[in-house]
Order: sequence, then C-alpha cells, then structure tokens
Amino acid sequence: LAESPRTKLMKTLITGSSGFIGRALLKQNLTGDLHVTSRVSTSLPVGITGHFGDLSDQEFLKYLAEQEFEQVIHLAWEGLPNLSEENNLRNLEISKKILEILASSGVEDFQIAGSCLEYGDKTGQVNEEVIGENLSDFADTKIKLLEFVAGLGVAYKWHRIFYSYGPFQHDNSLLPSAFLSAKNGVSLKLSNPNISRDFVYVDDVAKAMSQLIETPGVSGIFNIGSGKGTLVKDLVDALNSKMGLEIQDQVVEENSALTADIKKITETCGWTPDVSIEQGVKKFVDWKDLGTRE
Repeated sequence: LAESPRTKLMKTLITGSSGFIGRALLKQNLTGDLHVTSRVSTSLPVGITGHFGDLSDQEFLKYLAEQEFEQVIHLAWEGLPNLSEENNLRNLEISKKILEILASSGVEDFQIAGSCLEYGDKTGQVNEEVIGENLSDFADTKIKLLEFVAGLGVAYKWHRIFYSYGPFQHDNSLLPSAFLSAKNGVSLKLSNPNISRDFVYVDDVAKAMSQLIETPGVSGIFNIGSGKGTLVKDLVDALNSKMGLEIQDQVVEENSALTADIKKITETCGWTPDVSIEQGVKKFVDWKDLGTRE
C-alpha cells in the first residue's frame, strides 16, 4: 500500500526561505528532512540543510534535481516590490524552469505562493472558484504560473495569500512606512484612507501554509486571509495608538473590500487566523523596537 505523502518524513526543498513569508514559515517546525536554497551562505536553524546558489543558474538547478527532493515549497520571487513587466517575466521563466526540472526529477508535491491580486478588481468575499478580471501584469503572471503548475501532472497546492503584514516586511510597505513616520512623531499621510484590505498577520499565513502542507490528499487553490476588511486608516491608527500618537478623529466612508472566503482551507486543515489587527500591529511594533533580526 502506498504511503500518503505525510506518513513519512518527506525530503523537502524551500525556495525563498529568507523572504518575508519564508522566515515566518521556517519558525513553524515543519516536519520532514528540510532543505533551503539561498544565494549566499547563511546560518540556518538546526536541522535545516542549505544549498547555496542562484535559482536562475541552470547548473545549480541540475544540482538541486540530483538531490531527489520529494516536495518543493516555492516562495521565491525576486525583486519585490518591483512589479514591472520585465521583473514579472523574469520570475515566471525562472519559476517554470525550477518547477519543470524538479518535477522531472521525481518531486511528487508542489506548494506555491500565489496572491490575492489574482482576483483583479473583484470586491466582496471571494472563494477560490472566482475568476479575476482586469488583472495587473503581476497577477496575470501568477495565473500563468498556476496554469503551468496545473499542467505538470504533479500534486500541488496554490497558497493564495491576501495582504500579509508583520516582521521583515519590505520597508516600502504600509506598516513599516507608518512606523518610520510615527517614530518621527508624525502620522503617515494616506492618499486613500478609505481603502479597505483583507490584512492577515504573517505568522497566521505561515501557520495556514504549514497546516495545509501537512494535510495529505488535497490539492488546488486555497485562500489565506482574515476574511475581514480593515480600513487602511484603521491599521495606521492602531500603530499610531500603540506608539503614543494622537489619533485623528476622521470619519471616512469605507470602500467595499476584496476579502477571502476561507471556508475551504478551514474545512481542509482546520486553520483559522488567530491574530487580530491590534495584536498584529503590537507584535510588529515590539519587533521593530527590539531591533529584532532573527
């Protein structure tokens, strides 16, 4: 009788492990024989093996194929937050080569990071069946990668992540920008305070991914979000409040938000988000104040 993928310790490769989501995922104590790729040699948590090289290098990909991985968690996407057509195309071509060569080497399970931007300009709560409209080039590129993966004939889970925030987020992102501004005693000026987003704390995202990764026998697309819309203004107000700034009592009319229907992931692996906006912002500010780099 064939073992289900999770009754044995799988030899697993994680790309993008030093990124925003990757760092949080490595804290989740995934089971298995874990390996990561990195461009530069870095110290890694105990029990994780590093393979150092460039994923755009064909020789490095051949070397990875020889390692006989059984599962690949593909998070790498170079150059973010650069969403130019050039950068998107480069990442698509690199990702396709990685997945193709590893599928040929015997990988039996792919776990890949998608994006809620794949829903385009849809609003309201969306499930995974919804087809996005008016897609950005970045979203269109992700959809092309999804279609490519679906055609490889290998089991896959596509983790469609909504607006994640938290430690190690890019400095140009909303919360790090608001933190920097608040440190200087000024509330970040928002051009569109009434925009609403489905914000989800990065550790909740990582927990969702790890629970999904460790659930055998299911495949396809899974939304990972809070299921709720939060005004951009309310996120910044939560940060300003935590940092002792006076909150402007400004009434704004909320635009309808794109939010995740998370019924599928909850029913599949039991995940629901734990961290509220206030808790998540507090965790982020505490991390920033400690100058934490781990």
